[in-house]
Amino acid sequence: MSDNTGDGTWSKSRERRLRNRAQRQRATLHRSTLRDRSAYGYGRYYLRLHDGSLIGIEDGGWAVLTLDQVEALLDAGLHRAGQVTAA
Repeated sequence: MSDNTGDGTWSKSRERRLRNRAQRQRATLHRSTLRDRSAYGYGRYYLRLHDGSLIGIEDGGWAVLTLDQVEALLDAGLHRAGQVTAA
């Protein structure tokens, strides 16, 4: 599955579905705020877990996950993958 609609834009409905799935796993999906299409990290995502830790952020603070990668992480289950612990 592609994370865009073919014209360079992301699928809003897919992003919304993944946001809801992340919430059910006690995480929040964030989209990069970069507006320059040529900027590193433009159109990328990261996850913030309930404990404040981040998945998908490079050392420089850039978001690096595509929607495909976010979906794969959520499919694997953040709890089962050991990413999220019970509070």
